[in-house]
Amino acid sequence: MYLYRAPNNVYFTRICLAKSLRDKGFPFDIKVSLLTCDRAEAVIQNIDVAGTLKRIINSIDHKTRINDFIRYVDEVINEKRAEFDNNNSASTAQAKGHKIPIRETKLYEHRETTAIAQVMPVVTLDDALVEFVASKGVVS
Repeated sequence: MYLYRAPNNVYFTRICLAKSLRDKGFPFDIKVSLLTCDRAEAVIQNIDVAGTLKRIINSIDHKTRINDFIRYVDEVINEKRAEFDNNNSASTAQAKGHKIPIRETKLYEHRETTAIAQVMPVVTLDDALVEFVASKGVVS
């Protein structure tokens, strides 16, 4: 889990997912803009967001669908952002003249095929070697 500052000086929380989850089609990482350029504020928000994301990631089991996970993460992040906005004074938010952006869900259609491993035929190494040699035209 990282707190990093983007080139535009806005801080982000970044959490990389485990390789076992990535192999199942989950995203490589989750990046969340903390919507602040103030490091002190970003550190506090990072603790809250990272803790929440870690709990969500740890709750993933074999029944969790990728797009459901992504949707849920986006919903939780939008709620957290609203909490951060409520914690700031209303006059400060109006003085800055900004609204909290809604995190749009980016779904992955190709990742929802959970039965890919079941559809692909199993080929042994010996069979693969025989097919490879035959494709090269080498006489055994």
